[in-house]
Amino acid sequence: MARPSATSLKMRIFHRYLGFFLAGIMAIYAISGIVLIFRDSDVMKREVSYTKTINAQLNEKALGQAIGDKRLKIEKVNGDVALGLAIIYKV
Repeated sequence: MARPSATSLKMRIFHRYLGFFLAGIMAIYAISGIVLIFRDSDVMKREVSYTKTINAQLNEKALGQAIGDKRLKIEKVNGDVALGLAIIYKV
């Protein structure tokens, strides 16, 4: 078997250390991704609330048009209060 040349040995050493370096980078990238996914932080979250006065005695479709939500679905009606997913409407 022929003896490997000096260039071949240098390339193998370079390839080995480059692989170790990139494996470390990938490990840091994976760990930081996991930490960012499962963090308990409300840094970018905020609650937005709107108050709008609309006519009384609207049906579900007219109420959806009045507030600008085409997909409005009334979950239940308690007396004179209609409850949607994020909407409370006094009938």
